[in-house]
Amino acid sequence: MAYELKPKRSWKNVLFRPDYNAYTDEELMSEIVYCASVAAIGGLTMLSDKSYRGLMTAAVHFNKSYKLYFEALNIAKYRKKWQHPICKTQFEMGLKLSLGISSLVFSFAPTKVAKFLTIFGLNTNLEKALAE
Repeated sequence: MAYELKPKRSWKNVLFRPDYNAYTDEELMSEIVYCASVAAIGGLTMLSDKSYRGLMTAAVHFNKSYKLYFEALNIAKYRKKWQHPICKTQFEMGLKLSLGISSLVFSFAPTKVAKFLTIFGLNTNLEKALAE
């Protein structure tokens, strides 16, 4: 993998964490779809608009998707009441699949694009990505 995601431990997450048990399972499954769609919008923006503005917009979309994956990891970690036990495994498998695909895409990114994305806050492990 080009980078690893781990939920951040900060005082905001401890004090102001939302109640993940209040959401339905369908709403939580749609979180993964939303993460993937924001990343896809970033990729399509990068392919369609070759200017610096397009690259900056794509980097903002990738950064937003990256933060949404952190939130999905927090949901997987802190949600206790699932309506059906198989929903938890499907959520975790969908999250792992999405993270694996995004890691695969970013590991094949050119060096200039990877450096540009690190400027805008996407914390990629550039040396590991280049080694792969």
